[in-house]
This record gives sequence, structure tokens and C-alpha cells, in this order.
Amino acid sequence: MGLQFSTSFALPVPNERFIGWINDKEHGEQALDQHGNQRHNAWVIDATKVIELKDYPEGTCLYLRAEPLHPGAKVSLFDVDGHRVTAFLTNAPRYNVAFLDARHRARARCENRIKTLKNAGLGKLPFKAFAANQLWANLAVLAVNLVS
Repeated sequence: MGLQFSTSFALPVPNERFIGWINDKEHGEQALDQHGNQRHNAWVIDATKVIELKDYPEGTCLYLRAEPLHPGAKVSLFDVDGHRVTAFLTNAPRYNVAFLDARHRARARCENRIKTLKNAGLGKLPFKAFAANQLWANLAVLAVNLVS
């Protein structure tokens, strides 16, 4: 069995027809939260047949996720009808589109936390002594917790 991947995908500039297709909720499945519960007014759509994928491994699929903008979110050109549209690529078998989306978002949160920890100093261990670097790592984790 081969390796599976799931990665974020930069959407091409949408056109009017594409935006209408995203807003037509009958083509998508209700999105799930991390506990498997349906998300209100959020859905996931298989866009592989609409957006052509060139030079990607066989079996790669493109999924779009639309959800209401979070409070305080800055509106962008790609937000559609009060919804943020994001995309991800995966070669995982299509068990359930909503499950694949929830799994992708959970991993993205983990990657974001790792990036934050590295930026807080965990990626820059400055000492040769283990104990000093251990203290440095503890301070980096403390800093991230305080900011959170």
C-alpha cells in the first residue's frame, strides 16, 4: 500500500460560474467537527471534476470547504457569500468527504502549533549543554501557552 497525503491547495482565481457552483450546497456534504458532529452551514465539495489537476499523482482529488467567516476574520477577495472557501488535495480513498476534511484540518492545526513553537524559540536551541537547551525548550512552551 502506498503513502497517503493531504495538503492545502491554493485556489485559482474563481470566476462567476465557479462561485455559483460552490454556493450550490446540493453538490456538497455537510462538514464535520473534530468530534464527528455536523457543522452548521459548512460543507465540503469534491471539485476534482471541475478544476483540472495536471501533474499530480494518480488518484489525487481536490476538495473545497466552505464555512461562515469566523468573528473578526478579514474578508478576502475569495470569500463567497459570507463564507471562507479553502481547498486541500489528497490521494486518500474517498471514505467520506467530510471525514477527509476533518482529518486534514486536525493535522493542519498540529502543523500550525509546531510552527508557533519553532517561532517561539524551540527551533533555535542555542546551547551545547542539554540542561540549558531543556530550560530553553520549557521557556518556549511557556511563552506559547501564555500567548494562547
